[in-house]
Amino acid sequence: MRAQPTGPGIGPGPVRFSATKPWPPWSGGAAYDQARGTPPGQTGRSNMTKYIVFLCWLGALPGLVAAGEIYRYVDEQGRVHYTDEPPPQYERKAEALTLDGVQTYEGRRLQTQPRAPRRESDDRGEVGYERVQLMRPASEQTIRDPSHTLTVSVQVAPPLRTKLGHRLQYFLDGQPAGAPTTSTSRTLTEVYRGTHTVQVVVVDGSGRQLAQTERRTVFMKPPSVN
Repeated sequence: MRAQPTGPGIGPGPVRFSATKPWPPWSGGAAYDQARGTPPGQTGRSNMTKYIVFLCWLGALPGLVAAGEIYRYVDEQGRVHYTDEPPPQYERKAEALTLDGVQTYEGRRLQTQPRAPRRESDDRGEVGYERVQLMRPASEQTIRDPSHTLTVSVQVAPPLRTKLGHRLQYFLDGQPAGAPTTSTSRTLTEVYRGTHTVQVVVVDGSGRQLAQTERRTVFMKPPSVN
């Protein structure tokens, strides 16, 4: 294992850099070795390390710009240096750079059309019904029929969506009157004398209610005797 050199300025101790020192990353490995006190011929600094340090220096450049002016000068070997305080021997040759700061660009904002609010039925892939209305019987109608039957008809708009499995369920006195059907009219039987209520509900294939009519009251009475 190779022994590390010891002595003042030599060894793995921390190396401090200042923005006021004319040591840019591209000034060469000799300047870096001189800063660390490494003897000539023992440098191990790779090009990759130089590149990383150069990128870090570029990242710090906006802070230097904000702090004050940046100077550019060329040394005797023709190497270009950038610093906020040139060395005394290069003060006359140093060129002050005028930088406007970091350029920014604000992207164009896209104009989007606001979405119309969706109804709950739309989220389920269904379209609601605008109107489900009883056409007959009339509200509080008196019916005298010796056959004890009651005809109920309903109007649905838009038309009943049978392809989606929608059906009409008729109710008499709050109880289902037969199985769901696609017919908009049904004759109820065994409706005897007294007060009754009728209603029609739109249901889907699982029996869930989608829409309904109002509940109407009718009066069934025996036929009048002349």
